Amino acid sequence: MPMTKDLSHLLPQVIEIARSAGQMILDIYEKKQYEAYTKSDETPVTSADIAAHKLITERLSELTPDIPVLSEEAADISLEQRAQWQRYWLVDPLDGTQEFIARSGDFATIIALIDNNKPAMGVVYGPVSGVTYYAYSGKGAWKIPDMSESVKIHTHKHEQAGQNIAIAISRRQDINRITSRMSSAWNYDLIP
Repeated sequence: MPMTKDLSHLLPQVIEIARSAGQMILDIYEKKQYEAYTKSDETPVTSADIAAHKLITERLSELTPDIPVLSEEAADISLEQRAQWQRYWLVDPLDGTQEFIARSGDFATIIALIDNNKPAMGVVYGPVSGVTYYAYSGKGAWKIPDMSESVKIHTHKHEQAGQNIAIAISRRQDINRITSRMSSAWNYDLIP
């Protein structure tokens, strides 16, 4: 596997792209002016998803023309083509479309850089809360509470086999479907 170029200098621009898309989504959300559809996989998509997809893919393509973009809203890229990519942007322009439609405020814009099949960079922006989370492999993870200064954040190490793993889920998710995908090697606490 070839050594890859450090692209952490792109974080400020990627954060700005996520925030721009998130603010556009928030504007649509607050005005309640969107259309909702059902995709072929029976999941919802809205005109806000599509508008954010377009903004993010255009801006990422301008920022890094040599890095392809794979978005949840663009399923027209074949698996064979994607398998050839060493590095690509992975985007969910509006993660939590059901929450957006239900008006819970619990949705986000997510942009990740995948390098050699591993996450290298990630940005999550919550438009309603104004909170941004970002990380770059080997450089740590950070939180920006509503346009304030960055605060370093840490994960909790799960070291004891008898200790339950806490998993946050949406109230609208099918708990049976989620638990059917979990390993029996661990105990879980589901937090709605």
